[in-house]
Amino acid sequence: MKRTPLMYWSALGLGAAGLLSYLPLTAQDPVRTKTAPPGGNPEIRIADRQSIPSSMAPAGALAQSAWIRFEKCLVFAPDSVEISAQDTGVLASLDLREGMVVQSGDSIGAMDTESAELEKQLAGLQLQVANSEATDLSDLRLAEMLVDETQLQLDNTIELNNKSGASDVEVRQKRISLEQAKARVIQAKAIKTQKEVKAKIAQASYLVSEKRLNKLRLTAPVSGMVSRVDHFPGEWVTAGTPLLKIIRMDEMQVDFFVDMALYDPASLVNRRAVVRWQGKEKATEFVGKISGFAPDISQSGMIRMHATVQNQKIGDFWTLLPGMTVEVLVSNEAP
Repeated sequence: MKRTPLMYWSALGLGAAGLLSYLPLTAQDPVRTKTAPPGGNPEIRIADRQSIPSSMAPAGALAQSAWIRFEKCLVFAPDSVEISAQDTGVLASLDLREGMVVQSGDSIGAMDTESAELEKQLAGLQLQVANSEATDLSDLRLAEMLVDETQLQLDNTIELNNKSGASDVEVRQKRISLEQAKARVIQAKAIKTQKEVKAKIAQASYLVSEKRLNKLRLTAPVSGMVSRVDHFPGEWVTAGTPLLKIIRMDEMQVDFFVDMALYDPASLVNRRAVVRWQGKEKATEFVGKISGFAPDISQSGMIRMHATVQNQKIGDFWTLLPGMTVEVLVSNEAP
């Protein structure tokens, strides 16, 4: 089952009552936060405006702009692909394990292809025979030569008949022979057309066998990381059985909540965004933009915004991983 942003927030234990307490603080505009007076219920108060210290601003050229800061934002992969068996049979190989990185088009495994390979070989031989027969013009050329020869005989017989050297019966026989020869040409052309159609049928059968064989070979449809492996070599699987799941890692989505009373979500869309993840040794920044927002609003007036950023690799591994909590800096300048 594909995870949704709401499931991630639920996994963190954020129910409807807890969303407001998880609301990130803003650096440029007032935000409502919850405080609990001694012995009383939590109350809503307005936080003071403050500026982001220069040490917290994005590095490089972005450091001169004003930014709105949101904390405890959740990272997840918006795109994932579940690879299923395309045919029933034995899973012959699966060269992946959870956490491995793959590139689009990589060969990752295969079903048992022995029968499919034999079927393709047989279809290829049948195609060769059909093409050879379709291009064979010997019968047609022989029939056309017979027409020419019979026509010549008829002309000679008519000439002899004019000189009283041949009877009328012989002339009629030659005319009949000529018509028979012409009929053989028509028949030869029809047979040639049938052979061409058979060659096309053989071509289609070969393509079907080739496609079936390709369906048994597993390739990665996207670049990403293997998040789940459900079956292993040697197992019998039926068509449609999920084998593994790959999540796209080059582009990540970060979700955070904003208060509708303070921000118009439409005005934030397409603004520059910088995601900051604090590692053990240093902070890493990822540049992107606000790509949209959820269509629903919580009872407390919160709406979920989406920031899309380009992930980065350290060696062979991606830096941002689904489930991480990060900080998002949103430009205070309209796009």
